[in-house]
Amino acid sequence: MSRRLRFLPFLLAGALLAPAAPALAVTPDLTFGLRWDQGKFLGTEETGLGDAFLLIEGGSPAGRLGLRIPYTRIDRTGLVTMAPDAPIVLGAGGPGKPPWQESEADTSESDLGDLLLRYDTYILQSGGGNRPSVAFFLDYKYGMADEKKGLGTGESDWGGGIDYVQPLGRVFQFLVSGGYQFMGSPEGVSFEDRLRLLAGFAIVTAKTNWRIVGESVTPALEEVPVFDAAGVPTGALLEVEDYRVLRGELVYRQKAGGTTRFYVQTGMNDSSPDIGAGLSFSSRAQ
Repeated sequence: MSRRLRFLPFLLAGALLAPAAPALAVTPDLTFGLRWDQGKFLGTEETGLGDAFLLIEGGSPAGRLGLRIPYTRIDRTGLVTMAPDAPIVLGAGGPGKPPWQESEADTSESDLGDLLLRYDTYILQSGGGNRPSVAFFLDYKYGMADEKKGLGTGESDWGGGIDYVQPLGRVFQFLVSGGYQFMGSPEGVSFEDRLRLLAGFAIVTAKTNWRIVGESVTPALEEVPVFDAAGVPTGALLEVEDYRVLRGELVYRQKAGGTTRFYVQTGMNDSSPDIGAGLSFSSRAQ
């Protein structure tokens, strides 16, 4: 991807943000969170991926701009690396690593992760008569994670999509989201662009949202090399399936206006984590 295209999302976000600029002068909303996924991801040993992040948001009824700043950790680097939409499977079998990683495979590494800038603009707000909520979003991932440590790809990605929420009476909601990510490819590798789909249901009460959702993200590499127990490529290739998880979420709205969110998830195939969990605290209601 050319460097000019990488800056396109910033230009579009700036144009969309103009109506919301006065509201961004006020104190921003902050979210602090933790997440962790664990599984074999086509490898012979368990890999752990997680981060602690700070999300800074501001905006107006027309839209919101957010910047996510993570500190990332991976246990057993080499076969899987991080990305904001879903982990990227790079290899299978034993302790191998991609050509851009300089640290030893199968080690633990941690450092600042990729920055994610996202802008949401609301096309339609939910209201009486089961009127749905529709939002369009743009995002841009700046490849700050150290690819030499195996924590990222070193490349920037960008994309966009639509979030749709359909009320089904006062208590139930139907959720659908779709997005497309244009992937930056490290030298010597050609990543496929990624399609993300999400669907689920929610039960909404005065203080809580209970959600169950299924999520699917297409792989960046359709096939990956297989490594033996010594970390040597065998010459074989293994097909990578879509990242697919089933997730249960609880969102609790506090009296002071903040929000606590907790989720657990499980993978639906060998290219996904066996189990994952996350916890976040936000200064705004969600």
